Amino acid sequence: MRTALAVMALWALLGPGARPDSVARAEVPSRPAKVAPEIRWRAWGPDALRESRKARRPLLLFITTPWCHLCRVMEATTFADAGVRALVDATVIPVRLDGERRPDLNERYNLGGWPTTIYLIENGEPLLYPREEETQPGAPPGAPGKILIAKVGSTFLATGDLKALLLATAKYFRENRQGLEKLYARIETVREGEERPAGDLVAPDAAAAKAQAKKIADALYADFDPERGGFADAPLFSEKFPFPEGLEFAMARGAAGDARFGAAAEAGVRALLRGALHDRLRGGFHRYSASRDWMEPHFEKLLGVNAALLHALAQATALPEAGEEARVAAGETLDWMRATLAIPGSPLLASGQDAQTTRSEGRFVEGAYYTWTRAELDRALSAMPEGDRRIVRAAFGLSEPVEPGTQADRRPLFLAQDEADLAARLGVPPARVRAALARGRALLVRARAEGRAPEVFRTAYTDANAQAASALFAAGAALGRADADAMALAITERLWKKRWVKDRGLRHEAGQGGVPAGGLLRDHVAMLTALLDAYEATGERAHLSRAASVAAVMEKRFLDARRGIYLDVAPARPGPGVPRPLTRGRAIVDENAAAALALLRLADHTGRLEPRARAGTLLAWCDTQAASYGRFAARLGLALERIHRPPLTLAVWARPGDPARTRLLTAARAPLNRATIVRPLDPSKEAATLSKLGAQTAPETSILVCRDHRCAAPIRPGGDLRAAVRRAAASFAP
Repeated sequence: MRTALAVMALWALLGPGARPDSVARAEVPSRPAKVAPEIRWRAWGPDALRESRKARRPLLLFITTPWCHLCRVMEATTFADAGVRALVDATVIPVRLDGERRPDLNERYNLGGWPTTIYLIENGEPLLYPREEETQPGAPPGAPGKILIAKVGSTFLATGDLKALLLATAKYFRENRQGLEKLYARIETVREGEERPAGDLVAPDAAAAKAQAKKIADALYADFDPERGGFADAPLFSEKFPFPEGLEFAMARGAAGDARFGAAAEAGVRALLRGALHDRLRGGFHRYSASRDWMEPHFEKLLGVNAALLHALAQATALPEAGEEARVAAGETLDWMRATLAIPGSPLLASGQDAQTTRSEGRFVEGAYYTWTRAELDRALSAMPEGDRRIVRAAFGLSEPVEPGTQADRRPLFLAQDEADLAARLGVPPARVRAALARGRALLVRARAEGRAPEVFRTAYTDANAQAASALFAAGAALGRADADAMALAITERLWKKRWVKDRGLRHEAGQGGVPAGGLLRDHVAMLTALLDAYEATGERAHLSRAASVAAVMEKRFLDARRGIYLDVAPARPGPGVPRPLTRGRAIVDENAAAALALLRLADHTGRLEPRARAGTLLAWCDTQAASYGRFAARLGLALERIHRPPLTLAVWARPGDPARTRLLTAARAPLNRATIVRPLDPSKEAATLSKLGAQTAPETSILVCRDHRCAAPIRPGGDLRAAVRRAAASFAP
């Protein structure tokens, strides 16, 4: 919606005759000049804001990322235009920002995608365009109405559009300075009035959490696409994102007995795995599709996106129908992360892989590495008999001939039909289909490897790596892969050794970059979650102690004490020339909901009341915001599920030195999902904890599956431990 508002403001400023230039799969010269060298881009910070104030000009903030294809298009075309450069120099203070290095600012200013081009005023607030004013129902005559406003800016802007925007906004800013000052003063008054003190917030009890979780579930289901799978907005937008948080919430609701979501989760996972977002040759997923049928990927492959999807796929392995496909895709995604995103000399993973590559005609085009023409496919498969080539073409959606050289001629691979359907349609044995697809895939992998692979951006960010560690722990549990656990532990250990500063918190990247000195909440929440995962995987209390330290820093540095919630950046004292809006953080629903989930787990492991109390305050505040978030409150829904439906506890009752303990911990994680918690318990010290779970005694070296003060019979070593744990867990299903 915020993109729509920004675009409305843009075209409202430009007038009724304005129309955006078309942009699709745009090509960029293969050797463009340096990034718009004639534009003197300023760095983000107080100096740029002071210059804006002194020059009495707004800032033009251009948010980009290293992997953004259309950012390059805009830099090589729009900003390279002499007329645009002249207008930029005369009317604005231009600032260029890497949204990955400053995710807090990206969250604050992004208009729904990259690139984002947004106007700011001298104190760092977005330039606003009041569209109209509504009188509130029942208000007395003359009472102030509700101002409907939009930010001035857009995502991609072609040359003519940016020229028009620069001219129109210069006129608007020059003629409305006094009115804008009054508008911002009024907004500030409203904002302060909406910041409710913590004392006004009541932590949700089980009944309230259940009711609110259902509202979020209803909003999620309203956006379910029954024809193509997944979740998307109504017809306003055509894009479709993987939305792993929504998939996890759907799976949680389905596992709890909500039949709607059992089917929606199955359909969502199948659509994701069979569509063109899924790289069928090397694993991993592209960022999103420009079409609802998953067939127009934007081809960058990012660590954060793939970590979140790997975590969801690990849980999806338990689905009755799509579970086996999820298992294969999870393994391939894990292997892609390890092979492609590895940073030499470090266990940390790179931030992502570019979408762009060079074609033979000497021009950059998005996705050429991942797409095929019919002729290219046939050349790569030339060693196979025609009958087998026909199977591969049919499986990957390239059976129908198209006119060579057209846009439709070059397409990404997707799974058009599964093996059983394909065998039936072609009248060949399923074994031949499997063999043909295996050989065909190997030949296509070899052919693609002859091309120039997209660049890997080898900056390691703390939040994405901590998320990757959590996903690898989940995959290790679901797939039974010890190498995934080893990767996760190595990542967690490196982050702690190299990024953690005692009593101050985590750095976002090596050297910190331009991130505020107090760091980012998102890094700390992700690290807290990863450390809890490490504790459940190993039983080593050092991980739990570190998790408590991270939680303490969150409380000390990120807490808005008045409201009882966490801010995205640690509040800073205003310095000379630093405006107030840039010294205070913002409370973000998703980050506070994720923090609440982690704190509830910390409370379960430590028995301390403080983390649970803080989680309750966070959830109470999130609840006041949830209505405007719709399906994007899915992570909040997961946290609320944990409040009203106590998690299934898998207690590993074994001494730390017991050689069987590791095997028990691995087996206990087999049914891993958001509704379970693995409790490593020491029989020599924690008999009282076992009693609280509902078991008075248990043989040492065993697993107990418990919920609501009731435990199944202890599971002893021997036989298929994972299967035994899954059977015991299933006995507690609703």
